Amino acid sequence: DTWGTPEEFVEVVSVSTAQELQNVLGNLENQPANTEVNVKLEGNIDLGDLAGLVSTKAGAPTYGLLIPPGKALVLDLNGCTISQTVEQTAEYSMIRNKGTLTIDDSKGNGKISYADSGNGGEYISDAIYNNSVLVINGGTIENLSSATVASNGYPHAVDTYSGIGNTSVTINGGTIYCAEYSAVRMFCVSATNAADLVINGGTIKGAIDMQNGTTVAAVGTLTINDGTFQTTKNANNIRFANWNGGATEYGLIAAIKGGSFNGGITTQYVPAAANWNKGIITGGTFAVDPSEYLADGYIAEQEGDKYVVYKAVAATGETMYKSIEDA
Repeated sequence: DTWGTPEEFVEVVSVSTAQELQNVLGNLENQPANTEVNVKLEGNIDLGDLAGLVSTKAGAPTYGLLIPPGKALVLDLNGCTISQTVEQTAEYSMIRNKGTLTIDDSKGNGKISYADSGNGGEYISDAIYNNSVLVINGGTIENLSSATVASNGYPHAVDTYSGIGNTSVTINGGTIYCAEYSAVRMFCVSATNAADLVINGGTIKGAIDMQNGTTVAAVGTLTINDGTFQTTKNANNIRFANWNGGATEYGLIAAIKGGSFNGGITTQYVPAAANWNKGIITGGTFAVDPSEYLADGYIAEQEGDKYVVYKAVAATGETMYKSIEDA
């Protein structure tokens, strides 16, 4: 007889309180580079007064939980909820990721739920603030912050900033939801640091914002392979913007290959010379005619109240068709 190769043993740490979870992350910070810890929730956790507990620099944005640089956390929500309700007047994130954070939900119905009722000036207020690698395989990530926060600042369920180094967000499943602003933002501020958003599935409730926050051609990519996209506070599923209009190039790249969209796509302050938005769609179903953004050789046919994108296989004159029979 022969023995098969044993599977790699992975130790899973079970936690049921905010302090236990904080202790795991504090211990992770002191471990060697590339250390990974697997955590499984065994009960609902209210972070409560953990606000700013791991913030070490005076005046810096505070956060409840930190995944340290060079370390990895695999978090199984296990059907449980991590929540926090705050009243902020300055930048705050419930979870800040500087390492590698993977979110799973083995039982379903698990949540990371954040709510801010503050009314200060302009500030970000995020459920997850990502500065490195974030992978979401399941669960719900939600920002339930008030309309007042949204009118003064920028609440997001998942927010990514590329000014520290290479960043990426991969969404394979689950639900990302923001009640009053954008569900996912990629704030691209570097001409060299990657800022890549890949969506392979799941449900996005709220806008996706791809923003160039500089006067240079900051790099970043959006790739949508599948998923369900639902608007909340505005009519657009995806918003592309260059908040500093001095840039002569936009720098960001998008490719929409599939998915179901109940809203539109819009641009704000994007330099006309960039011409970036042509040819980004090769598949998907849309509530708003996406023809402006279709790649060459693709058509959008209205079927009931939807527009479905097809690769054209025939043409008569300048009119393209999805089949020889239609032509």
